[in-house]
This record gives sequence, structure tokens and C-alpha cells, in this order.
Amino acid sequence: MSDDLPSDPSDLWDAFVSPINSAISQFVPVKSSTRHNAKRKKYPRHIRRALNKKRLLWRKYRRLHTVDCRLSYDKHASLCRKLLYDYEKSLEMNIIKRKNIGSFYRFVNRKLSCKTGVGPLKSESGDIITDDTSKASALNKYFCNVFTVDDGNTPAFERRVGDDISMNNVTFSSYLVFKTLSKCKTSRSLDPDGFSISFVKKLKSTLAYPLAVLFTHIFESGTIPDAWRVAHVTPVFKKGVSSSVENYRPISLTSVMCKVFERIVKEQMLGYLCKHSLITRHQHGFLSHHSTTTELLETLNDWTLALRNKHVVDAIYFDFSKAFDSVVHSKLQVKLRGYGFDGKLHCILSDFVRNRVQRVVLPDGVSSYGIVTSGVPQGSVLGPLLFLLYINDVADLFTDGSCIKLYADDVKLYFEIVDDSDVVTLQQSIDKFAKWAQTWQLSLSAEKCCHIRLGLLAYKNPVNYHINDVALNTVDTVRDLGISIDNKLTFVEHINLIVAKAHRRANQILRCFLSRDNEILVKAFITYVRPVLEYSSVVWSPHSVGMINSIESVQRRFTKKLCGMSLLTYDERCACLGLDRLELRRLQCDLVTCFKIIHGFNCLGSEEFFTPCGEQVTRGHPFKLRVQHCRIDARKYFFSSRVITIWNQLPAEVFNAVTVTGFVAKLRSCDLSRYLL
Repeated sequence: MSDDLPSDPSDLWDAFVSPINSAISQFVPVKSSTRHNAKRKKYPRHIRRALNKKRLLWRKYRRLHTVDCRLSYDKHASLCRKLLYDYEKSLEMNIIKRKNIGSFYRFVNRKLSCKTGVGPLKSESGDIITDDTSKASALNKYFCNVFTVDDGNTPAFERRVGDDISMNNVTFSSYLVFKTLSKCKTSRSLDPDGFSISFVKKLKSTLAYPLAVLFTHIFESGTIPDAWRVAHVTPVFKKGVSSSVENYRPISLTSVMCKVFERIVKEQMLGYLCKHSLITRHQHGFLSHHSTTTELLETLNDWTLALRNKHVVDAIYFDFSKAFDSVVHSKLQVKLRGYGFDGKLHCILSDFVRNRVQRVVLPDGVSSYGIVTSGVPQGSVLGPLLFLLYINDVADLFTDGSCIKLYADDVKLYFEIVDDSDVVTLQQSIDKFAKWAQTWQLSLSAEKCCHIRLGLLAYKNPVNYHINDVALNTVDTVRDLGISIDNKLTFVEHINLIVAKAHRRANQILRCFLSRDNEILVKAFITYVRPVLEYSSVVWSPHSVGMINSIESVQRRFTKKLCGMSLLTYDERCACLGLDRLELRRLQCDLVTCFKIIHGFNCLGSEEFFTPCGEQVTRGHPFKLRVQHCRIDARKYFFSSRVITIWNQLPAEVFNAVTVTGFVAKLRSCDLSRYLL
């Protein structure tokens, strides 16, 4: 430590933020408003002046009652209406540009006069709580009661790397800090210290060096400032009865500066983990080149192959109760050492998760601080990575043919069933998983876990599986990472659900947007409706005419209601509005995903999905794939089968692209209309 810097991290942090707070108080203007004024709609100065002049002209007309006064008033009233329309139109355009579903729904809720936030709550004694301070206290009490108490047992955890391999240091530089700040998403939400990402990003050139010095000293000390342990929690309603505290989930705001520190640590930790292949390949959450789509494609590839071979698949979906809040800190420290995180890095990671506090913040009241006794810090950058390391070794349990897939805390286990012995093997795997969860104090919610049997013989010889002597519920349809999967892999229910949801959103746009400008409404549709219809489309893309038309009906109906579009055909409307058919977009998405797999732009192995043409290719492009012959629809229309014919017929010049962006640009110039229905 330098002699001129405080040795205690909290004192060092206070010395760092003191001049910033002083400059803010001296140079940043403060605008206060009463609760009554906050509810009134505020317009820009030129609109307020126009409205004031309109009121004066009306008073003048009421006093004189002349034709000239009336004409002047009507003319100015028309101007005010235009100004207000243009202003509302600009607000709606800002909503579109944000591409934030929360902003969209807040805007829609205001238009529909719907209430948001936390309504009246019911206390433990059955009384109704209405004031914000009491509501915040009740919510924080519930959020703090879900933490796990350490049982005092420290399980053995073998070291995953050699004794000569470890990571004990992280480097901080001005360049790294500047680069990290530049990549942060802009947000105006204030952290417990009163800073926002937007504020810090504007000062990134000035703050890069001081932050690098601050981070270096904090890391060397092995402890973080006390201010970095504080979280402000915003409760968000999930579903069910809104008066029950159990139906709210906490969204935490932590220190902005701490998040920058965490991002630098996380990037270097991930580099070490990837270099030594320490994260299981079955984990798809919070990792680059991984996504919900890659996880689902891997899973369905296995399942459709099993169905093609006339077998059934038994899949078990596990549900942890408050998984991120249940991580026991002492057990996490053991696992961190097992992955080779030693020295000062182990000290800073251990200190990062300990002695944290949180409080619930509502508009008119806050709770007292509650102690966080377990879990990885919610709202942090390092929290998800620490959880991945905590759950990572579960994949090592299954070496008997059972296959596990993970997306953060979403875990499923499946087995290809050939005879009764496979049922016994899968039950043994379930028992192993339950024992592992008990050892590491991750509580399984048995009533929410379920079993689904997939295949044409799904109803033949039904079986019952259990977790800790609790029978698992057998279902015909399961929700897997946002996709509804039925036991025959038809995806009919999923398509019906997303079509209904998309119609609702499209109608909300038409009802709630004041502007009837086609450009704004189309942008709203592209931002808030189309993603519903395209999420993981490579997994469930339909082949039947009825399902294709059902999805297309959302865009067909929406475009017909736009100004001047009712007399045009659907293709003419799409051409005028710059839209592509949804079927065409799904086809392009299939081809882009195929390009990513073959060229290694995601985590999926090409050999698992495709077989290159063995013979010498004399015509077309050199990346042609062998056509797969399938006898069942589940495999015939699965991604890796349906995309091959079109992929092989693409012109050779498309494959001159070496990046995904370049491939997409060249693909858009191709005429794919002949492949559409």
C-alpha cells in the first residue's frame, strides 16, 4: 500500500467518492417536486407557452365574443393539437428506441389506467398493509427468511486442476476499466451510493485511472468496502395473489463501481476456466456462445434420434427452491479452491459474498436493513458465475448413460428407455442427484419437479419416479426455457400460446399508441411483438400449413389495420412497410444457425448435427451436407434435417462470408421465396 492512501478499503472508498459527491452537490442542479406536481404531465417550454396563449385567447373570446377572436383561438388551438401530437409521437418513438419491454408495459399500463408497483399486502396476522414503509418491511422480512443456514458439514471436493495450476491474481489497468465502462449498458437507475451507469460512463475518460488504482488497492487488501455490500431491493410481482409477499421476487441494485470491478474479475476468471475446460459442456447459462437455443437444440437432437430408433425418452425436470439464495458460503469457498482459485483472488471472492445487507425500497418508504446469510449476491456480475461453479460438478455424477442439461439452475435429466432396466438406472440417477443436492444444501421442490415421457409409445407401460419418497408428477406438456414441449414433439401448444400472446401485444400497440404513423407502429411491432413469435424458432419451427398460417396471421392482421393498408394484399403490405414474411425470417434463422454450427460460432458440435458429403463436391459450394432420411415427423422436421436441402442449394457466393454478419448480408440478397408455402 502507498503511504498516502488509506489502508482500510472502506476509508479508501470514502476518500474516492468524497470529491465526486462534492462536485455533484456544487455543480449539478437539484430539481424538487411535490407529490401533487409529480402526477401532473410536464410538457416542454414551447408547448407550455402555446397552451398559455391558448388560454389567454379563450378568455379574450369569452370577454369580447368577436369573430376575429374566435378565429384566432381556433387557429391557435389547432397549433396546440399539432404540438401535442408531435410531442406524444416523439415520446412513443423513444419508447420504441429503448427496446425495453418494461418501458413498453409501463407506457401501456399508463394508457390503460392500470396500477403498477406493490399493492396492499396481507401481514402474517391477516391484517392489510397499505403504507409503503410497512410493506417494505414485510417484503424484506420474507426475502431474508429464505436464506439457508449452514449445517456445519464441509463435503469433500476434489481439486479439478493440478497443484501447479491456479489463479490467484487479477490485473487492473486504465485501459481495462475504460473498456469495461464502454461496454456497460446505459441505465439511469441509482445505486445505493447515488450513482448510475449513465453518469459513470460520461466520466469514463476521467475515472478510468483513479478507478484502476482504487480496484488494485482493494484487491490487494483482500476485502471490499462496506458500501459495496449494500443492496437496494425492488420487489416485482410474479403471479398469483398480489397481496401475498411470497408472490414477489427481489430485484437488487448494487454499487455501480463494484460492478465494474466485478466485470474485470469475471472476464479474467472466465478466461482461466475456459483455458482449462473447467466448466461442464452441459452448462449453457451465462456463458458466451451459449444460449437457451443451444441447450434446447442439444436436448431435442438426442430426443428425436431416440424417437427415430423407436425408443421412448424419460425426462425429469428438477426445480430448486430459491437456488441463488441457498448457496452456503463455506461450501462455495471449498469449491472455489477446488477449481484453483487461491491467494488474494480467493480472499476477495470469499469476502465478496459475506456480511452483505439489503433493504426493500418503495416510492414512499424503505425497510430497515436485513442481513444476507447465504446465496450469491443478487444483482451482481460475479453472482451468476459463482453459482455456475457451485453447481458445475453435478454433471460428474452421471456416467451410466443418463444425460443432464443445465441452464443456470434449470436442470433436466433424461434417459433413452429400451427396457425396464433403464427405468431402474434413471431412478438411481435421480437418487444421486437428490443426494448431491442435500449434501450441498440446495433444496429441491419435489412438488414442482415433474416427469415427461416422450415418444409414440409414451402411454405404453407407464412408470413412476420419485424424489426422496415423493412421487413425481407425470405431465404431457412441460415448459422448458420458455418453450412448451409436448410428449410427441409437435409444438402445437407452444405455437398456440405464442400466437395468442402476440395478438394481445399487437392489439395493445394499436389501442395505446396515439400516433397512427405507420413507421412508429411497425417499429413497435418489430420490437415488442415479433420477438414473441421468433424466440428459439429453430427449435419449434412448424411444417404444417395450418401452423405456419396461424403464426403469419399476427403480422397479417396487424398490417391490415394500419393506415392505407386495408385494400392491399399481404405481400404488398409487407413490401410497403419493409417487412419480411415471418416464415422467411424463420428460414433465414435456420440457415444462420447452421452457418454458426458449421463454422464454430457457437458451442454446438457440427458432427452431432450434420454429416458432410463424403464425395468430392464438383458443383455448388464446398459445405454441402448429407441428406438425412427420417421416418417420423419429429426427426424429419427437426432443425438438423429440414435445413439441409435448402442449405445445399444456396449459391456458392454466399459462403464467401467469414463472419456471421457477412453471411446474413449475403443471405438477404438470395431469393428464398421458392422454399415458402
